[in-house]
Amino acid sequence: MNRLLVILAAAALTAAPAAAAATHVAGPPATAARLTSAAGISAAAAGQDAVAAVGGGVVSHTSSDTYQGQPIWDVHVLYNSQSWDVKVSMSGTILLKRLASEQPSGSTTPSAPAISASQADAIAVKAVGGGTVTHTSTDHAAGVPVYDIHVTYQNQVWDVKVNQATGAVVQKKLSSEQPSGSGTPPSAPAISASQADAIAVKAVGGGTATHTSTDHAAGVPVYDIHVIYQNQVWDVKVNQATGAVVQKKLSSEQPGSSQGSGQSSDHSKEAPQKPESSQHATASTPPAGVVFGQKMTTPPAAYSAYVSAAIAKVSGVSLKWVKFQSKSHGDFQMNIKIHLAHGTTKVIDVFSASGQLLRQKISG
Repeated sequence: MNRLLVILAAAALTAAPAAAAATHVAGPPATAARLTSAAGISAAAAGQDAVAAVGGGVVSHTSSDTYQGQPIWDVHVLYNSQSWDVKVSMSGTILLKRLASEQPSGSTTPSAPAISASQADAIAVKAVGGGTVTHTSTDHAAGVPVYDIHVTYQNQVWDVKVNQATGAVVQKKLSSEQPSGSGTPPSAPAISASQADAIAVKAVGGGTATHTSTDHAAGVPVYDIHVIYQNQVWDVKVNQATGAVVQKKLSSEQPGSSQGSGQSSDHSKEAPQKPESSQHATASTPPAGVVFGQKMTTPPAAYSAYVSAAIAKVSGVSLKWVKFQSKSHGDFQMNIKIHLAHGTTKVIDVFSASGQLLRQKISG
């Protein structure tokens, strides 16, 4: 009997280290969060990827959605008083990174659209008459937040814009980029969105990537990237497979300009090469929550009183948008576009670098 007890005790001592080792192998919770399942990466992992793509910040919203016909995580990241919209594939690939159409004007974050992206996709397909959604992103059109949706139907690509609040179709037209042939959906890009951002910034000579989405150009899949550099917006297209710059031109939307969107060659859109001395050495720093050249439907809190005063001065109905631009000597300008009972008008406020109103102009 005593011999049997000794044998059992020895067996228990031998099993204990094995059990401890099994517990240790499980790893820390952060590692477990990145494990994929049949449905893809977790929401927490998508949030980590989105923050890394933006360069820092905190996740303020994460939801499941669809983009380019595949399930994704739609992540909102707050970084340096700006809200970013990042779409992450279930494999962890960054499909789109852009400044959100709604920027924080105070301590609260914007509410979610009344119409979801998947509902807008269905509306767009119905408007076209059938087909498959290959791209969905947020944008503005006719002064309201919209979903910009690409629908492929009968070997044609349609560009459909759907009002985020009402679901109304704001625009439906054939896209300027049409498929050169049919085939299966493309595989994951060899170049990541963050790598493409770095390539685009380098191609321009510096600046910040404020918009990244997938598209086609010259018959190949590309990243369409907007870079703001020295108060100019550049449109750069980077080959998803090779990282080559397919196109680099000044965007049709420039800060403080009404430049049209007519077709022209890349050379006609290239910015003229100016001596470094011709650049303003004292370009103003944007107010908090502002990127120069970006249209905002909600003004920053510090400037809402000026907007209200401008609307009252012209007997306006409502605000269409505001847009800030840099001036010389550190000054900056706020363009205020206002809906009237019939038509629109613009009020221009010019501020000193310290934020003091210097002058105001009303134009038709």
